Amino acid sequence: MANLEQLISQKAERDKSWREQRQMERENAYDMQDAGIVEVTSNPEMYGRYLAMQGDNPMYSPGNVVLVMFTKPEFTQFGTRD
Repeated sequence: MANLEQLISQKAERDKSWREQRQMERENAYDMQDAGIVEVTSNPEMYGRYLAMQGDNPMYSPGNVVLVMFTKPEFTQFGTRD
């Protein structure tokens, strides 16, 4: 039975580590999004690029468009994996 308890404990540790990693990734994405919005709203050239990209991708939120602009600057249109 100790082996089962050890397996459960190890799974709980992996789950906790996974949740912490996902939380850090979300926080990083929010930080990048905030920084991108500041850049877009303070730079007229970037704002024009943002408007064009948002127009080409109307189904996506402004925050997601900004994230794509700064993480994949070569992209003009994007979609889901499906």
